[in-house]
Amino acid sequence: MEVVKRIIEEEDLILPLELIIDILQHLDNSTLAKCAAVCRTWLVLTRPSLFTHLVLTKDRQIALSSQFSDLFSHPLSTIPSLVTSLTIMDPQNKELHSKVFPLLNALTNVRYLEIRTVDVFRTSGDFSVAIPTNHFRNLTMLKIDTDFPEFSHLVTFICDFPLLESLDMDTDWSGPATITSTGSLSSYLRTLQIRSLSQFILPWFLALPNLPPIEDIELLISDDLELVNQLIRMLGPSVRRLTLMLWDLSY
Repeated sequence: MEVVKRIIEEEDLILPLELIIDILQHLDNSTLAKCAAVCRTWLVLTRPSLFTHLVLTKDRQIALSSQFSDLFSHPLSTIPSLVTSLTIMDPQNKELHSKVFPLLNALTNVRYLEIRTVDVFRTSGDFSVAIPTNHFRNLTMLKIDTDFPEFSHLVTFICDFPLLESLDMDTDWSGPATITSTGSLSSYLRTLQIRSLSQFILPWFLALPNLPPIEDIELLISDDLELVNQLIRMLGPSVRRLTLMLWDLSY
C-alpha cells in the first residue's frame, strides 16, 4: 500500500504503466478498492485485479439474490468478463441455491472453481441444483472441500469438466465407493491432489479405461500402498512428482 501511496501522492514520481499494473496484481482486495476510489483512471487500472476472484460467502449469496440480482446479467455490467476465479462457500438452503446459482450463468470466463462447504450436496435432491457445471465448461482448475450424497455424484461432478488440468479434493460421501464404469476424467488432467483418504477413491481411478498422464500427484494414505503402486505403474513415466501424506491410524 505504501508503494501505491507514493505513486498517487508524489507528482514527480512517474512509473511505467506496465509496472503499475504489475504492482496492482499483488495487492489485496481491500487495498485495490481504496485505489479504485482515487479517480476514474485508477478505477480502470484496478478493475481487472479487483474482480478477477469472486468469493461467494453466505452473506454475499443472500445479498446477491435479494439486492443485486442483475449484477452479472445487466447489459452494462462488465464484471462477468473479469471473473476468472470463483469460490463458493457456505451455501444456504435449496431455495437459495435456486436463486443464486442461475445468476452465475454469465460467468463464462471462470477457469478456477473452489467449493468450500459441507452442505451443498447433503442430499441427492439438492445435487441437481447445487453447482451449474454446464456454465463452467472451460474450467481448468477445480478444488472441492465438501460432502456428496453418494460416490457416483462425486464421479459425475469431477468428470463434467472436459478441460480440467488440476483437481484438488478433500471430500466424503454416504455409503461405499462403488466403482462405476460411467464417466471419464479430462484428458488434460496433470495435477491430482486427494486430501481425503485415497483408499476409497483410487480403485475408481484404477478402473478407468483411459487414465490421463498425470504428472504431479499428492495423496493422503493409510495402509493402501499397494493401490498407490498400481497407480504409479499405470501412469508410468508421466509422473514427475509424488507426495504421500501418511494418515495416523491412532486418531
